Amino acid sequence: MPWTLDLCMCIATIGGIISFVFTSVALLPPVVGMAVLFGSCCLALLAGYPLQLVLGGQEWWTCVQARYPMQSVGMTGFIYIPAAWAFGAMLFGATLWNRKLLSDFAFGGGFTTFVLGVLASTVLTQEIHIPVVSTQKIWLPCPAPPEGSWSAWFEEVLNFSELAQSVLRRL
Repeated sequence: MPWTLDLCMCIATIGGIISFVFTSVALLPPVVGMAVLFGSCCLALLAGYPLQLVLGGQEWWTCVQARYPMQSVGMTGFIYIPAAWAFGAMLFGATLWNRKLLSDFAFGGGFTTFVLGVLASTVLTQEIHIPVVSTQKIWLPCPAPPEGSWSAWFEEVLNFSELAQSVLRRL
């Protein structure tokens, strides 16, 4: 029963994010829709971890912790807490926009910049404070997939740790 409930909640989360995307494109002014679209894309990055946990269970999480001992710290401190804070701020901003206290441009431009800033700063900060012992791979198969497999390719494509490390080397 708990597994079924977990799976239903993962599907509901992904469905909610998809509904934000459709709403942003179909119903909102372009600059406001852009902010909601960027926010939705950032939230979609988070939806993969709970789904992987549901599908892999405790064995998957134990394996991830063995490969990346600080992953739980990375997920809470550098992923979910900042994301929840940014999402809450956007919802507050949306109430201000809905009451006409923020213009389309102020909401759209301000929150697009804000969401992307939170994403970039947390990704870079995680790589400064806990590199190697945590990861920002969106697809995190465990155990590691065989080289040349679609799963290994997908893991490499969705490896934001390498991107962040490359940016930090250039800075």
